Amino acid sequence: DIPDTKAVRLVFGGFSIGCPDDAPINVKAADKLIITLENGTENSVSGNISGEEDAPSGIIFSKSDISFNGGGKLSVVSESGDGIVSKDKLKIISGSFDIKTADDGITGRDLVAVADGQIKIESQGDGIKSTNADDTEKGNIVIQGGALDITSENDGIQAENGLYIMGGDIKILSGSGNENGEVHRDDMMGHGFGGRFNEQAEQEASDTAEETESRKGIKSVNMLKISGGTVTADSADDSVH
Repeated sequence: DIPDTKAVRLVFGGFSIGCPDDAPINVKAADKLIITLENGTENSVSGNISGEEDAPSGIIFSKSDISFNGGGKLSVVSESGDGIVSKDKLKIISGSFDIKTADDGITGRDLVAVADGQIKIESQGDGIKSTNADDTEKGNIVIQGGALDITSENDGIQAENGLYIMGGDIKILSGSGNENGEVHRDDMMGHGFGGRFNEQAEQEASDTAEETESRKGIKSVNMLKISGGTVTADSADDSVH
């Protein structure tokens, strides 16, 4: 909890911490949090989230930017709540990550950017997400490289604004895959013949879709652009949305 003109740097070199009822790493105020994973080291952060209002929602939580670098490994286990959460921008420059969460894996409100690294996520919520829906220039996800292996109960990668994939090897299994998806059936009568029956059926289907958890592969609200890399998605709902 320091002035927002100063940065916090944590260097993990064989570091392990756990907390039974709160975020083990919690930045209340700072310019940014920089976490360096020393080459050749294995590190772990684990715990539970209280779930109380205004409490941290992730095991590694910051109200400011978070940036990861280095060549070490980091294991993140969240027995309740999210894994890594930034209320601003979250950047992964390098490193190896193994993230297991009861909810979302990695969240950056304004931005999630991956330059390189090895990232494995097993989440009961979304895998990677950005959440700022109020600013048309924020809420983005940018993936430039690295290897991502995401198994999520809900969306694999989800952006409230734009999702840009420029490189990397991305593998996604969401909602236990296509075999667990809902069966969709085209109306044999067509849109023009069924009249009010068709309109009612379409409205009921729309209402049901809104109530159902989203289990898509990669999903963005405003823009989705893939200009490089490899994406393999097996999803219970749309693979590309």
